[in-house]
Amino acid sequence: MRRPARGMRSCLLISIAALALVAAGCGAGPTSAKDRFDVTFDTGAVNRAEEHGANLRQLVAHALDRINALLPGPKTAIFIEYDAASNVIPQTGTNGFTNPQTGHITIGFGPGSQTSYQTTLSFWLPRTLSHEINHSVRILAGPGFGTSLLEDTITEGISSVFDEAAFPGPPNPWDNALKAVSGSCYATLAMIIYRHLS
Repeated sequence: MRRPARGMRSCLLISIAALALVAAGCGAGPTSAKDRFDVTFDTGAVNRAEEHGANLRQLVAHALDRINALLPGPKTAIFIEYDAASNVIPQTGTNGFTNPQTGHITIGFGPGSQTSYQTTLSFWLPRTLSHEINHSVRILAGPGFGTSLLEDTITEGISSVFDEAAFPGPPNPWDNALKAVSGSCYATLAMIIYRHLS
């Protein structure tokens, strides 16, 4: 049987996740991004974006509107800051963290050695927001982030599928990390996962 195209799988997963959240009562929360997300901007982040000809508040508002339409969920606090090059992913110029207890999100952006500011602000920042918001919804509305390596891996995979569907474009740098691994390593990993689930 032929596997569905990647885009169809992504849309299907997003639809299933959205339906599950609505069924769990998450859809009854705030209906607009403005009501749902409490965003705080570091002055340095706003200034640095302006230096590169971007309105950070407008970029973030647009991204949050799109994310909110695709993934309903509870209220979430977001802090956006400018960060040093040593603290961002070189390929994206961003970093993100979602507090596993509160669901609060911190997003940083800065000079990525392998990307331009324009690409960081217009593409990678919205994608990073969607990734971390997916984590936040799982933390606040269930089932949680995970307490084992397997659960964490699944959570990261779900967030990656969501962020790529919300903001289509090149794959995330980490999505192809295992392609270089040999088939025997996959077999070993599959055995470990099977034993863990058994």
